[in-house]
Amino acid sequence: MTSYFKKKSVKDFKNSKLFWKFYSTSVKTKNSDTNTNFPDFLIENGNEIPKQSDMPNVFNSHFSNVKPTKIEPNDCLKFVDKIFTKLKRSKKVTSPGFSFKLFSKPDVENAIKELSQTSSPGVSGIPTLILKERFLQKELENKSNQIKTRVSRTCNSVRVNELILQLADRASDLILNQYQSMTKMNYKIYRVGVRDFNIESPNGVYLVTVDNENFAKCGCDFTTNFMLPCRHTMFVCEFNVMLKPWFHKRFLKIPFSKDYNSLT
Repeated sequence: MTSYFKKKSVKDFKNSKLFWKFYSTSVKTKNSDTNTNFPDFLIENGNEIPKQSDMPNVFNSHFSNVKPTKIEPNDCLKFVDKIFTKLKRSKKVTSPGFSFKLFSKPDVENAIKELSQTSSPGVSGIPTLILKERFLQKELENKSNQIKTRVSRTCNSVRVNELILQLADRASDLILNQYQSMTKMNYKIYRVGVRDFNIESPNGVYLVTVDNENFAKCGCDFTTNFMLPCRHTMFVCEFNVMLKPWFHKRFLKIPFSKDYNSLT
């Protein structure tokens, strides 16, 4: 048969009569007179039926007595549950465990942080991007409240406020007092050389030096004794925003891995 089809093309099978004429010679069809294959016997209710003449009656009796069975909706669920329970007990099917657990507020916040912005909305229907933005906004509000609690007195200088957040309480109070004194003074500033400045006040002239990392440090008694930025240093840093006020690293709330001031 294989060799026969190899020699044929699609055109040879456009005529169905010719195709079935060939096919009937090789394969026994339903209407073929030569298709007389019957089983040797049948088993009905444990009894053997050897006569071929009785076999059609057995089939007729069987299918005529078949009646539709009413199945309740829960029957399917019970069946599936029964089968899966059996498979789980035999360890042929494994499923992840599940148990109820109490979650704290930090647990939920950490889960929101780790969410991908491209994730689809959950059962709440809130887009993930909006959920994360709202959470970040709330987090910033909490930090802002912490800053207000942390700083009992604030000033108009953003840079001084940022500096206070890095320092211990006592150092922050001293710097705030220096800043308030600076705002009350009528200072004059003069450049000395390439990097340094002279600050002229009614009490005298003070030299503020600037190192290669743009840290400004004054030579007045306050800075010498307390090792914190004085009002002269803050005046220079307000004049030139590229400069940073020097202070000793021991006043940091959290010590940096690198020395914050090269002039220490």
